[in-house]
Amino acid sequence: MDSYQQLLIALRRINKATDIGAKRLAKDTGLTTPQLHTLQAVSDATSLTVGEVARAINLTLATTTSIINGLERKGLLDKHRDVSDKRRVIVSSTIAGNKLIQDAPKTLQDLLERRFGELETWEQSFVLAALQRVAMLLDAADIDAAPLLHTGAIERIGDNSTGNAVDNVYPAQAAGSK
Repeated sequence: MDSYQQLLIALRRINKATDIGAKRLAKDTGLTTPQLHTLQAVSDATSLTVGEVARAINLTLATTTSIINGLERKGLLDKHRDVSDKRRVIVSSTIAGNKLIQDAPKTLQDLLERRFGELETWEQSFVLAALQRVAMLLDAADIDAAPLLHTGAIERIGDNSTGNAVDNVYPAQAAGSK
């Protein structure tokens, strides 16, 4: 087997591992990886504004708002207007949200973060450079992507359980790819 085929196999394995991890998380918690990370960010603090949550998880305000709205519908987060500044929306975790975080399994991203952190600095640089080079080879170096190990759209508008959702992460790219 030549190097090119080995590269394709490695890429497929990464994609499959990501999909399997996401499915396992959804089965165990009913949440996507971005939803879980959002809930974790909120539960780590007593309360945050939506903008603070977006900065904490490195997603756009629009994406974070949609995720928070979905978590609120599930009863895992509460939102309310700041009494001193009505423009600010404060987000806090509910008792059910805190329980879910306590019981949630470690994600594939948690595993990657831990194992990547255990590598020597030179190994981290090597892995990062190699993956950035692969992204460049695929003309994907300039694609806007969130720092989440997740395939597909980061958030969806609508009910995720119906499969009848509208992708809303990078609308210009989504429109051009359909």
